[in-house]
Amino acid sequence: MGKASKMKKLRKLSLQLPKMTEVIKVFTRVKGEDVIVQGVTEVQGEEVDPDLTYRKIESKKVPLNHYKKMKKYYKDFGNAGIKGYANAILKEADKSKIKSNAV
Repeated sequence: MGKASKMKKLRKLSLQLPKMTEVIKVFTRVKGEDVIVQGVTEVQGEEVDPDLTYRKIESKKVPLNHYKKMKKYYKDFGNAGIKGYANAILKEADKSKIKSNAV
């Protein structure tokens, strides 16, 4: 079986897994003057400079891309990685009461 046909099967399998989300960290830049407006006067022990920009870390929920994850697990662990990933996702879905898209 060629690589293209394996990836096609992975895509089909990923569509059958339940839709889930994951939390990622997002870094944004905030102007110093906006930081001051929010009431913050110090950042890491230094006074906020209105002319500088500062990094702000936020958490954001995004849809979980099963195909991308399964492709990585296939590359790292082969077919066993795909089975392990799918089983872990289905177990988590059962625990969280999420319905599967399996036909």
